[in-house]
Amino acid sequence: MNNPLANNWQSAPADTFWNEIARFDHVVQVYDNDEIFIDTLTGFVESAIRSHESAIVIATNAHLSALEANLEKCGHSIETLISDNKFIPVGAEDMLHEILINGKPDENKFMEAISGLLKHAKLNLNNVRAFGEMVAILWAQGKKDATLQLEDLWNKLCVQDSFCRYCAYPRELFPINEADDDKMVCDCHSKMISGSEKQPDKVRYRNCSH
Repeated sequence: MNNPLANNWQSAPADTFWNEIARFDHVVQVYDNDEIFIDTLTGFVESAIRSHESAIVIATNAHLSALEANLEKCGHSIETLISDNKFIPVGAEDMLHEILINGKPDENKFMEAISGLLKHAKLNLNNVRAFGEMVAILWAQGKKDATLQLEDLWNKLCVQDSFCRYCAYPRELFPINEADDDKMVCDCHSKMISGSEKQPDKVRYRNCSH
């Protein structure tokens, strides 16, 4: 993205970032490749597990499969994580089908669907965090207005329910000559994390300009 941010990069341990620095933030990552993204998403979920929180992950089937493979490599049983309510995987395409009307997010359907997930996530654990990839799917389809509407709905829900929300876009969706698009997406978020390197233990981040 082209200089949409005001502050310099900072670094913090992953648990400190997700549990303290960004606990109530709407965080965005624009990643160079899937390997970097899945590494960050794995850290996001693992941090939740270590902190006895529930992680909702709304992602494509391919990314869910890659994430679950990573978690298993880290010694976790996916079946146990799900049964213990620590990890709630949701297909992004299925969720989009549920919340869209005429190609745009419907606020009532969104609030009903995501609030239901949050309620389920809090059955056994007090705190919850959520990752969502629906915005990236909409943006890739050229539905920029729908994407920004969905980001706004997430912001509204984050304020209402006080939880950390993380989303990610592949860098290829933002051509260098489309700086206005960069800024529109950044302005929907409070923090950005680096998408240029793997971050297994630490997170590089900076505050968004607004």
